[in-house]
Amino acid sequence: MRGASDRVVGNGERVREKGFEFMRRVDKGHGKRENKIFRYVTDILLIIVANSIYALGVNMFVSPNNIAPGGVTGVSVIISSITPIPVGVLIAGINIPLIIQIGRASCRERVFILV
Repeated sequence: MRGASDRVVGNGERVREKGFEFMRRVDKGHGKRENKIFRYVTDILLIIVANSIYALGVNMFVSPNNIAPGGVTGVSVIISSITPIPVGVLIAGINIPLIIQIGRASCRERVFILV
């Protein structure tokens, strides 16, 4: 089997040859915006799926068995075992101030860098 090579044919289309397979890839510059939108939507969907799996794991395994992992989730499980507040509410309640504080620190850092 010979190595991969590129060649340009007729209308600016690039053909990559590898062995007996031909893979066509158009390098005309069209479709870059659609590709960015597709990638953005795909990233959002993957984040939603990953967070759903994490939430299922916390609600079905960690919280009922009173296992306290590290971080915000662990603190929330401990507080939830003492009080009647649900774990999800505690996770959100602890994360929101942390995110705001990190945002402020990040903005200050950017201002100092620009000045």
